[in-house]
Amino acid sequence: MWVLSGLLVPDIPLEETIPLSKIAKENGIDLVLLTTPTTQPERAVRIAKATQGFLYLVSVTGVTGMRTSVASRVEELVRARSYSPPPLSALVCPHEE
Repeated sequence: MWVLSGLLVPDIPLEETIPLSKIAKENGIDLVLLTTPTTQPERAVRIAKATQGFLYLVSVTGVTGMRTSVASRVEELVRARSYSPPPLSALVCPHEE
């Protein structure tokens, strides 16, 4: 049996998370929000305060792959992390009865 403990919806704006966050909370599921190098600092703080479970930090823009560096704003976004809950190690895990 699988137990769902978190939900990550990549393309949902913060302003549209309220109904989904309510449904998730009613069902014991964390709604994990994302912040990126292009997220404005004030918005990153609002996202960090609204996330549940942990804050997902996207460290690069564009296509994934090898990099020699990350965006300079990543350090700033990591500071926004102080407003979010502590990170969890897994979103979905098998559960034995």
